[in-house]
Amino acid sequence: MKILIALLLVTCTLKGFSQSFYDLPVSDNAGVQYSLSAFTGRKILVLTLPVTRSASDSAFLQKMDSIAITFSSQVKMIAFPVYEDGYVDDSINNPSDWYRSLLDTGILLSKPVYAHTASGLQQDSLFRWLTHVELNAHFEYEATGPGTIFFINEHGELYGISGPEGRMSGKLVDRISL
Repeated sequence: MKILIALLLVTCTLKGFSQSFYDLPVSDNAGVQYSLSAFTGRKILVLTLPVTRSASDSAFLQKMDSIAITFSSQVKMIAFPVYEDGYVDDSINNPSDWYRSLLDTGILLSKPVYAHTASGLQQDSLFRWLTHVELNAHFEYEATGPGTIFFINEHGELYGISGPEGRMSGKLVDRISL
């Protein structure tokens, strides 16, 4: 009986210490760390960036830039280069200048991260929260490639995901502004 009570106490204690979205840190590509709590009250789009610099990738970045500018007072966009999607720390092939040439400075360009669940302990803490239902309380979803977008509401709750095969249609853009 004492063991059962101890286990219940530990379980309740651990649930009390579960991390909210706003507790998670994000570092920009210059290494400056931000608290997501700075964006409380705004919707947040977390997106994984392409690395191939193709015409369709450039068009995707331009569309994200347009959305970020249009909804700048309501939405904060955080963009992540992802190692599993082909990002390489290489001064010759580094796409950071390409990202900056297409993305508004209001978009937080993160340092490169491991975003996929297969990365295990290397997976970035934000992506661990985004991809595990026991942490975000809504979805179990893998960041499956460049162009994956996670939608966080004004209260720090994950409320939607668009896979890389999805397109930012008018209906999806309307959901951002609701």
